Amino acid sequence: MSALPIITLAGLFHETNTFAEGLSRLSDFTLMQGDELLAERGNVSPVGGFFEVADAHACKLRPVIALRAFPGPMVEDGVVEYFLRHLLEDLHACRPDALFMVLHGAMVCESEDDVEGYVLSKIREELGSDFPIFGVYDLHANVSQKMTQSASGLIAYRENPHRDAFAAAKDAALLMFDSLDSNRPCHMTMRSVPVLLTPIQTGTDDLPMSALEAEARVLENESPGIAALNINAGFAYADTADTSLSFSAVVWADCKAEDAFDALEAVLGRVGLPESDPPLTIQNALSEISDACPVITLLVEDADNIGGGASGRSTTLLRELIAADCHSAAVAICDLELVESLESISIGQGTSVVFSGLGRRSNEEPLCVEAVLIARSSGQFDLEDIHSHLASVSGRTFEMGPSVVLQIGGIEVLVTSRKTPPMDLGMWHSQGIDIESKRIVGIKAAVSHRQAFSGIATKELHIDTPGPCSNLLSQFEYQKLRRPIHPLDPDAYTVRTRKIESI
Repeated sequence: MSALPIITLAGLFHETNTFAEGLSRLSDFTLMQGDELLAERGNVSPVGGFFEVADAHACKLRPVIALRAFPGPMVEDGVVEYFLRHLLEDLHACRPDALFMVLHGAMVCESEDDVEGYVLSKIREELGSDFPIFGVYDLHANVSQKMTQSASGLIAYRENPHRDAFAAAKDAALLMFDSLDSNRPCHMTMRSVPVLLTPIQTGTDDLPMSALEAEARVLENESPGIAALNINAGFAYADTADTSLSFSAVVWADCKAEDAFDALEAVLGRVGLPESDPPLTIQNALSEISDACPVITLLVEDADNIGGGASGRSTTLLRELIAADCHSAAVAICDLELVESLESISIGQGTSVVFSGLGRRSNEEPLCVEAVLIARSSGQFDLEDIHSHLASVSGRTFEMGPSVVLQIGGIEVLVTSRKTPPMDLGMWHSQGIDIESKRIVGIKAAVSHRQAFSGIATKELHIDTPGPCSNLLSQFEYQKLRRPIHPLDPDAYTVRTRKIESI
């Protein structure tokens, strides 16, 4: 290693829903190259977390490329090819002392089901088996053997909602410098568990994730040979052979993690596997909301979960709220075409509007309705909670794109040009919507919204609407998923449970 180690920084981040329509193209990604990445210094994103640690160490930083997009459909091959070409050319020319990667872990492209494993293996081929590759990745990663065999040390987020993305990146960077400074190499190992968790089952405030994360921290403290122990909840809407709950570990030298993995499986056996409750019909959910009750009720559309790769365009909930003549309600919908159609409409003017909806594939026709335009903006807002789930995606500022607010009867509808997951109350307040005064709020999410609404909403009802993120996994036609697996195969986990009962 040189007197002043050279650390290359790169990022590739996309959670791929292979059941969603269309392709995620290069134009859908935010691209930063070279010194553009330095703008993340002081931000609360994972890249910002890396910089905070790296700037405190004597090293030469070489930021190369970062590609990031919101969860969405299959990624076109050209995105991965573009990323790899630029990164490998720079790595070959520079020959740095280490590489730090900001990854997701559940990215799928047209030709590769395991993008992260593919990318890391190509880097390993280029720079050799001893080259240090460190980084951070999302708790919802579908971790593969190729991914862990190709990396030196990757640390996953430990919280969902992802309040700790910045902190996890710092931990991963500290691990990298510890390994480099002490000249102690480390490597990774992993174990898949034949269990699929839906997003709503992956919240770390609830079982089984809360128990697994707690046990992992105990095992880390009690096991000197384990530098980091990750609980990977997996992403059920990626149809790949590696889609599942899994455990991974960063270990020093020849240490192993099998005993720790056994202990984690024992915890899972004790707390049991969660069951998915069917969502309520919107009518049944509305019947549970009393006009006399002043509290906010969240109507959660898991199937149109923007954070799970859905489009955020479904109008089913809005239709039912209009039909029920609901008042003091707010919903947000992504519809670029609608926003553009209102460019010539004045604030306060009434007009006919058409929401595109999800289309005939989901049996959702366009919604035509009378509305009053009450606000228009660029859609940019500063996060009110820099530790929110959204900070792991955007840092301190988010761009919803040109946006409008419509009044439809007693309902305020925020219409954005870009998909905006409801992870921070700033999305509402910045548009003049007093969200705390509403009785009903539509939420296109599963878990990631909970930190934002924890202080103002006391009731949450999960409702049945169309979209590619249903919590009823039996609705999906998996072709590549490794079987048997719970809950698609009811007995898939019983044999494993019997094996670990004595632990």
